[in-house]
Amino acid sequence: MGAQKMVACPGQKVIGGEMEGPIGDVKSIDADPVSFRLGVLMLDKIALTAVSAEVVTKIYMDLRKESPYANTIMITLANGRIGYIPDDASYDIWTKEAVGSPLKKGCGESTIVNGLLDLMRQY
Repeated sequence: MGAQKMVACPGQKVIGGEMEGPIGDVKSIDADPVSFRLGVLMLDKIALTAVSAEVVTKIYMDLRKESPYANTIMITLANGRIGYIPDDASYDIWTKEAVGSPLKKGCGESTIVNGLLDLMRQY
């Protein structure tokens, strides 16, 4: 059995962002909201989750910790690609993923984890 849904987060455009420059040179301005797809495919007691972006490992680890299924796997860049989705803490140090993300801080991490958990609860 499987399910999917579209979710959205406020968008950002990063100005500066040359990784060699001082962190103070990087700033984010508002951009249009960004939609992306979440999906779950259940194979017995195995939850195969999917996100249409490149998701950092910490978000996957948070999902595994909260998942009701011991065997939870995340597949990224599935059914599309919007770019990087970093964990919220990465925006404070402007990692490569945060600078390259189309999403503003505070939405991606919780939207992915909670959205996938909601899809899993359907089974």
